[in-house]
Amino acid sequence: MLALTSWLDGKRLTTYFLLRDAHTMYACYAASWDVARPTGSGNLTQWEAILAAKRGGLRHYDFISA
Repeated sequence: MLALTSWLDGKRLTTYFLLRDAHTMYACYAASWDVARPTGSGNLTQWEAILAAKRGGLRHYDFISA
């Protein structure tokens, strides 16, 4: 499991929880405060998750993980 969190001025904005197997990173849970939405922190955190998957040698990223 990978947990990513974005912060601004010491306040948590967005958190993502992701799982992975040998080939795919799965975006399982995400949450953000209403005040965080205009900052784009959710998008930034999503891109950081994609980069982490790529650095980990994974071939796929599942945005929905239904």
